[in-house]
Amino acid sequence: MQDSSVENRISISDVARHIGVSTATVSLALNSKGRISRQTRHRVLAACKQLEYHPHPAARFLPSLRSLSNARIATNTIGFTPVLDPKDAATYLNFLYGITSVARREHKAILYQPLEKGFEADLELTNHFQVDGRILVGSVDDSALEAFQSEDAPLMVLGDHRCQRPVWNVNSDNAVAGRMAVEHLWNLGHRRIGVFCEPNRTAYQDEFVRGIQDALQKQGGELAPDLMRTNRAGELERLLALLRSQDRPTAFIAVQWDCATVLESHAREAGLIASKDLDVVVFGILPSERIVPPFAYIDQGYREMGRRAMEILIHLAGKRDQSTSCRTLVQPILIRPNRD
Repeated sequence: MQDSSVENRISISDVARHIGVSTATVSLALNSKGRISRQTRHRVLAACKQLEYHPHPAARFLPSLRSLSNARIATNTIGFTPVLDPKDAATYLNFLYGITSVARREHKAILYQPLEKGFEADLELTNHFQVDGRILVGSVDDSALEAFQSEDAPLMVLGDHRCQRPVWNVNSDNAVAGRMAVEHLWNLGHRRIGVFCEPNRTAYQDEFVRGIQDALQKQGGELAPDLMRTNRAGELERLLALLRSQDRPTAFIAVQWDCATVLESHAREAGLIASKDLDVVVFGILPSERIVPPFAYIDQGYREMGRRAMEILIHLAGKRDQSTSCRTLVQPILIRPNRD
């Protein structure tokens, strides 16, 4: 049974709400760093006294690794913080694979600090670990950026995000991947191409489908509404009917491997054999390198994205480079710099 004193302990978030400031501001005031006014610092300290706020017990014993002049000291440590959504677990592992490959080469340590959605309660301890830079991935928005602002270290966001403020971002060019899928199938002679999507609309899926549409228009074709199906219960009967029809697609593009698996199952039910009667291209992460399904696939490049993000972040941490030149790699990966 959990101690009631732990359950009722005042957190840094409680202090922030009490005086109407952010958790990052409270952290800055308590650690005497960052650009905040003397008046704000006094308000924070007074609120802490009033609410009987005490720092996290473990945080008292964590070294600040700062000199007497308050200058940043390199720790050769990069923070990797996925804001967790369980369905994206495979994505995080592939990002981490790429990140650690660069860390080994550059003799850097990785501080893995996963956070659950609605993570304010964990930030007090997380912010006491000094890092040279931090990589965020997952459900990242402006509040996540603000939470780590007090670290005075460069931030990098991997993949899609919901941030409105400028931030360095490494992402895959999903529209290019959509065009690649169409070009592959078009070169095989397919002219009637279907698309099988995930049920929940996401930014990367919308970009991918837009790339498919652009490529088909360029070839003089189109993505007809009757050739698009969604991986949800009410749509699967329509998918089966389409596969059984006389004017069925001769090829399909599937978004993610879950869709590909469902598509293969329904194709088999319709009397079709994948890769023989129906060519399939999948956009997503290969479930296992030891299992190669009978599909062509376009990898989302998460490992390469992790490697490039780590390389850029190490450079930013060492040089404080604020260059705004945006580079597009040969692979479908985009680097979007912080234009603040």
